[in-house]
Amino acid sequence: MLSNATPGSDDWTNIQWEELIAVAEKAIANEQYQSAEATLYTAMELSLKFGEADIRSVYTLDKLAECLWYGGQLDEAENYCKQLLRIHESVLDADPLNIPTFFNNLALIKHAGKHFDEAEKYYKRALKGKENVLGASHPEVLRIKSNYADLLRVRGRVDEAQQMSASSRVVTVRDWQSSTVSKTWKKGKGEESKFTQSQEVRIRISGDRDINERKSVSFSRDEAVLLWDANKQAAEKAQNEGNYELAERHWLLTLKVLETVADKSVELTYTLDLLSQLAHLRHDYVAAVDYCKRSYELKLKILGERNPVVAKCADQLARLFYLISDYEQAEPYAKKCLDYYEQMGESNSIEAGCALHNLATLYHVQRKFNEAEPLYKRALLIKTKAFGEDHPDTVRLLRSYGHVLMSTNKQAKMARSAQMITGSWKAVSLNEAEALLRD
Repeated sequence: MLSNATPGSDDWTNIQWEELIAVAEKAIANEQYQSAEATLYTAMELSLKFGEADIRSVYTLDKLAECLWYGGQLDEAENYCKQLLRIHESVLDADPLNIPTFFNNLALIKHAGKHFDEAEKYYKRALKGKENVLGASHPEVLRIKSNYADLLRVRGRVDEAQQMSASSRVVTVRDWQSSTVSKTWKKGKGEESKFTQSQEVRIRISGDRDINERKSVSFSRDEAVLLWDANKQAAEKAQNEGNYELAERHWLLTLKVLETVADKSVELTYTLDLLSQLAHLRHDYVAAVDYCKRSYELKLKILGERNPVVAKCADQLARLFYLISDYEQAEPYAKKCLDYYEQMGESNSIEAGCALHNLATLYHVQRKFNEAEPLYKRALLIKTKAFGEDHPDTVRLLRSYGHVLMSTNKQAKMARSAQMITGSWKAVSLNEAEALLRD
């Protein structure tokens, strides 16, 4: 690519910068943070030519702060976060969500480093900014409240923590919030998808009101099959093209048809699963949970408890509750997922290992260390046997287990540990739960 540009020219610098960013993003995705860090520092040197307020310079700083956080380099991450905050406050016409996002990330850094006074100051500013834009019940706001509640609880201010209206949770690596800088840069390159995960305003589906207010209409089985096939094909085509709004509209139409036919439960669960996924993409977790719950209840009724499809759906439901920090609701479904594998005689399977890991994580983020420890231990035995000691999944699990042992004063048992757990949900693998449709 560089051969077409004159070395030292603006075009040459931009092409080289873009190539470095692509390498760094790939390294971050593969959790190769040292490699990503070195690449980003080189990209940052190049970006100086663009100017401090140029979106490429800001994007480089944004990715570098994120990389340093994931790599556990808190002081360095803090410096770049503060630089980003300064640029957005004084130079850029900033997205109203970015400044509270940087405040939140600074709060996480200070919280993880046990600088609680500074962390609290940043949490308050992050909450004020996010609530003004997103509302008090948005998942990002609830996540901040959960971390802030944990800080208050650690400091002995239990009554204040309870007033946060969110379950207390320990800081995890995954609590880092992404700014819209990436979206802005990619939009300038024409790479923004038609419906991105960073959208915070719930999209109203065109025609949705008409669908919901239409008088009840019944369909014969043959009519339902024809409408199902037509809308399914249209929805999948729209989804593959990135037009999620149109895809959701077709799935909603399909849902209305299927709800009038008694013997189309399999297609109905498939439709509910797809609607749950689309609601999840636009961060409407209330709708995502509702669709997923209906699917779970139908699958349980059709297939019974001893079925991997039911276990997978319980895991998905637990994950949705986990994402909005509703641990009280997440816990029973996470337990059910594990119970299903044990009832099926697969207590030592990789799927059971993931279910154990997820339930342990649920307890861990709530500081229920005694409950988390034996689950981590069982999951570690399964994953070490299945993947080996050096596999990324095993290493991450070992870090979490080490953190619990440290928290329960049993660190002598563990040679390797970490300051923070990842906090990520481990998807229970299955050769497509949608295999229901194979017949």
